[in-house]
Amino acid sequence: MDFTLFFAKILGSLYAIIGIGILFNMKTYLKVMEDFIENAAIVYLCGVAVFVVGMIIVLNHNVWVLNWPIVITIMGWMAIFKGVFLIVFPDAMVRLTKKFVSMTRVLFADIIFIIMLGCFLMAKGFQLI
Repeated sequence: MDFTLFFAKILGSLYAIIGIGILFNMKTYLKVMEDFIENAAIVYLCGVAVFVVGMIIVLNHNVWVLNWPIVITIMGWMAIFKGVFLIVFPDAMVRLTKKFVSMTRVLFADIIFIIMLGCFLMAKGFQLI
């Protein structure tokens, strides 16, 4: 299977489900974020996990074309940078997360973007469009 379609299916499904889950369970999501930033071990382990996932994507799909597959490559590189940030600067990530969670309008816009990105990648991955 083509890695582009493979990653589009996985990332698209994950983003769509997470976005919809957050949209319908905002209070639970906010509690999860509060718990996340209070536990240094979880912040560190998430950094390692996000870094590894980003590396897997980039090592298998470092495609720089002016077409939709570049979205997957960018997501991979963003995951690498986020993982490094979580590992190297965990306190800064905690501060950013606290700020982000307090901005309800930005949070809602982000959720809508995540759902739309997920649906787009699923549609491309499952070759619906």
